[in-house]
Amino acid sequence: MLKISESAYRKVIQEAREAWPLECCGALLGTRGEGSPRVVEVLPAVYPETETAQDRFRISGQDMVRFQAQAERTGWEIMGFYHSHPVLQTAVAGGWQEDEPPTPSQADREGATWTDCYTVIVSMTEDGRSAVGGYLLTGETLATRALAAVSLEWT
Repeated sequence: MLKISESAYRKVIQEAREAWPLECCGALLGTRGEGSPRVVEVLPAVYPETETAQDRFRISGQDMVRFQAQAERTGWEIMGFYHSHPVLQTAVAGGWQEDEPPTPSQADREGATWTDCYTVIVSMTEDGRSAVGGYLLTGETLATRALAAVSLEWT
C-alpha cells in the first residue's frame, strides 16, 4: 500500500485537469520509513518535453535536478513519479474503463527503469472526473521487471 497525503493527491488531480487533453507529470516525494511508504509532496514538472505530451510524458534533466534538490532540502526521497492519461487517448488504446484505475501503457512499461519506484497514473475526463491507479516497479533485470498494482490510501 502507498499512502498519499490529501494535499499531494489534490495537487495531482488539479494538475491533470489543467493539463487536459495533454499529459502532465512530476515527482512523488516522501518517505519509506516505518510502516507503509508515504508520499508527502508532489512536484510538477516545470520543463516537460512538450512534443510528446499528447500521449506520453518525459521529465527533463532540469526537473530531475530540481526534484533531487527538493528531496535533499526536505529530508525526503523521490518515491516515484506521477503522470496523467487523458481519457480519450487511453480509451482508444483500450486501457481505461470509466470508474476503474488507469493501467500503465506500453510506453509506461518500457520507460519504467527505477526498481522499487512508484508510479501513480490519473485518467481524466473532459468534464473533470478522474480515476487513479498506483503501481510499483519490481524485478532486478529487464527480463523480470514489472509494474505491479498497489493500493492507494489518501491520508
